[in-house]
Amino acid sequence: METQSQLAATYQNMSDGELLLVSSEGGLMPEAKQALAEELHRRKLKASDLPHHKQTAKEQLKEEAQERWFPLARYHSLGFGLYGRSYLNEADREANIQVRTKFFVFIIPLVPIAAYRFKCTGEPNKWFQWNTDQRVLNRIPLVWTQVLMTWLKTLLWIGGTLAAVVFYEKLRGR
Repeated sequence: METQSQLAATYQNMSDGELLLVSSEGGLMPEAKQALAEELHRRKLKASDLPHHKQTAKEQLKEEAQERWFPLARYHSLGFGLYGRSYLNEADREANIQVRTKFFVFIIPLVPIAAYRFKCTGEPNKWFQWNTDQRVLNRIPLVWTQVLMTWLKTLLWIGGTLAAVVFYEKLRGR
């Protein structure tokens, strides 16, 4: 029979998901229940947290790689969006496995958060949108060339917009 301190040490070494799973299964001795309750309280975990911890790694990755735009922002101007489409190597190009980078966006992509590899199906419309079905495969370290290209394209877009406004104002001022 384990002592209270041994039980506490056992529960301290468990992950949040494991603790919640043990808690939901029940059938524990009173000493084990008390040690488990103390550890759950220490970590501020509740039974309602269990569904989140039951997600598989694939489900967590899929949820993490989704774009998330703030509801009151218009035209995807505030939130987290995926930018870029490049390939790590020739094998990925042939299999149409693309790298997309998730950015924090405030009107323009500002801060790179993470990079993901997506398996894409369908034909892309390379000029305006990337109209393909995509399934996230894995998270990879940031691809800085892609980040820099995204920032460069953003700067060029801003510069082109400013040039168009200046040109329009000069024409209008004639």
